[in-house]
Amino acid sequence: MTEPIDASRSAMPAEPDAFVAVRMPFWLPDCLELLPILGHELAHTVLHDAHGHMLADSWSTTRPSLLQSVLRRVRDVIRACFTDDIDEANARMYAQEFVADALALARFRESYLYALSTEVFSGANLLGLAQD
Repeated sequence: MTEPIDASRSAMPAEPDAFVAVRMPFWLPDCLELLPILGHELAHTVLHDAHGHMLADSWSTTRPSLLQSVLRRVRDVIRACFTDDIDEANARMYAQEFVADALALARFRESYLYALSTEVFSGANLLGLAQD
């Protein structure tokens, strides 16, 4: 005899806890080689979930997670290299960008490098016509 279907154990996925929106180039459907850029943008969400806001106190917790330790070490290296030229907020921002690039590179490998170089060296960016 078959068991009755329980509506609480539905095969439908649960509602998401949060919505993540990323800004992508409008020509993405025509240039799928740029798709690995999503890895970088989603890495920002992972870093935010792991570490909180860039200026939050989580940067000074006494027992950091592995990802927090990586972010701190990158920040410390940036501060050490540019002692007079960079403040704490910018060092944290650059550390997050660097780690987001590293996470995207770890996932998408050379396709991320290709997409990044395509985006960075595009004509609009070189001519200063791109805007955020």
